[in-house]
Amino acid sequence: MRVPLLITLALVGTMTACSAADPVPAPSSTTVYAMASPATSRSVLDCKRDDALVTLVGRLVRQVKHEKYEFADDTGTVIVEIDDKYLRGLNVTAKTLVRLEGEIDVETFKPNTVDVHRVTVLQP
Repeated sequence: MRVPLLITLALVGTMTACSAADPVPAPSSTTVYAMASPATSRSVLDCKRDDALVTLVGRLVRQVKHEKYEFADDTGTVIVEIDDKYLRGLNVTAKTLVRLEGEIDVETFKPNTVDVHRVTVLQP
């Protein structure tokens, strides 16, 4: 009984993003996965924990490559990877305020990126 509890506690401890000051609540039966409070581009670039969950609020300023975009907020920019299926049906321009939810991909010899799993338009 103690081993499963320790493993569960260890997994819950790894679900927070690097920039989150508040603890992330445990996932419920209605959530896909727990998201940390909004982070910034700067905190994503400074993060050392791979696959940390993150929420970003800002703008997709330009497309860099197929499914890769430059995301900007008040602290800077970061490259995000968004599968086409997450943008399908959304009208997103460089002026559109969006919330991105995903995981940080820590890179060894280049800047960190974010693998986005959900895009929400906040202001068209």
